[in-house]
Amino acid sequence: MINDIIKSNLREFGDYTEIRAQVNNNRGVGILAGNIVSNSHTTAGGVSARVYKNGVWGLASSSDYNDDAVRAVITSAARNAEFLDRRACKGKGPLPSSAPVSFSSDLDYVDVPQKLFIDYASAVDAKIVEKYPALVSRSVMISSDTTEKLIYTSEGTVARVI
Repeated sequence: MINDIIKSNLREFGDYTEIRAQVNNNRGVGILAGNIVSNSHTTAGGVSARVYKNGVWGLASSSDYNDDAVRAVITSAARNAEFLDRRACKGKGPLPSSAPVSFSSDLDYVDVPQKLFIDYASAVDAKIVEKYPALVSRSVMISSDTTEKLIYTSEGTVARVI
């Protein structure tokens, strides 16, 4: 489950702000003729923000997801919006306000141990050997890709999606 470090940084919001954290978990196991030939687990994530000011959007992002990155992304997006506002001079004023919404997907991310992937792939491979003993070549591949997002807006909207 994604660690919510955005909530403690909401005080950094100025003009209308949206911030999104995302974490991707990828796992894989490959077995060729009974031998493990690949075994991988990667986690990558980051945070992005956009700030609206008088008709322009300032954007910023970071491949890090920690308190410093969250604050830096909010600050950079706000500065970018201010910069664009001074140059574009659209003068459209603030966005119309909307009621806050709270959404959380009904799913919970369960971080399954890598050993479970290996054990399952090995069991499938053993079953193939048992059922088809004359089979000349066999490979078993198992993979998992999970994306989790956490979204906040300055108007109070909160969403957690898997």
